[in-house]
Amino acid sequence: MTSTWATIIGATGIGGVGCFVIWSLYKQWLALPIFRRISSTQTFVIMIIFLMLVFATAIFGIYSGLSSNLYNVGTKSPDISTADLFIRRTPESKLFKYSLVANSVTQSVEHIPPLAEKDSFRISVSFVTAMSVAVVWQDTVGKATTVFSDDTIVSQLDYPTNKLITAAVEDPTGYEALLVLKRQNSSSLDKQGLEDALAGLKPPLKLLSPEDDTRGPGAYSEAPYSSFLGFEEMVRKKLPGELKLLLVIYVPIERKPVSTTS
Repeated sequence: MTSTWATIIGATGIGGVGCFVIWSLYKQWLALPIFRRISSTQTFVIMIIFLMLVFATAIFGIYSGLSSNLYNVGTKSPDISTADLFIRRTPESKLFKYSLVANSVTQSVEHIPPLAEKDSFRISVSFVTAMSVAVVWQDTVGKATTVFSDDTIVSQLDYPTNKLITAAVEDPTGYEALLVLKRQNSSSLDKQGLEDALAGLKPPLKLLSPEDDTRGPGAYSEAPYSSFLGFEEMVRKKLPGELKLLLVIYVPIERKPVSTTS
């Protein structure tokens, strides 16, 4: 129902919905016997109330759908027990933990400031049942690199193991995406075939307009969540049949402009 109203409003606007409602009133409601026994003023009042209820229901339905899906909060992750992103700002700072999944339910994650030069991170994922997994790093320009793949069955994934990895600030500003994949058979993983299949898929990014860009070249704002859903759907379509997408961990990076002096 929500998607239907969203599609109608997106295609025709509020005016189109209003015309549809009025046409429905004219064709169906006004033919009812009750309208023959009430005045035109009462008929008009009923029509206004009906219109208000229709629009209120549509707005509430759309809002509920968007709010429940925002950042995918509350969605069940049947294969994943917990997932955490650890970030260290500069080598001397403390380690910050962002809980992405807890008790197999996605969590509300606060805004993560972009990583810059010398910032580092790692991910830790525990699975409900032990499985064979792989991790693909999809950078901001759409290059896919298999950074972890093990034929053994594991219940805990830490990447990188016992250390942190420095953010790839040489890449253009945007999101680096770590794709956690489940290997559904015991055959050897075709890394080159996987990387070729995912090549060119760029994690979403919404650039600031020049008049809003107060942080200099390369600054950006959050992309709409629908863009992330679209990216993940494209990943699923491109994956070979023996692989299943379990989780995407987004790591924002910001390439600092090189300052020049005359």
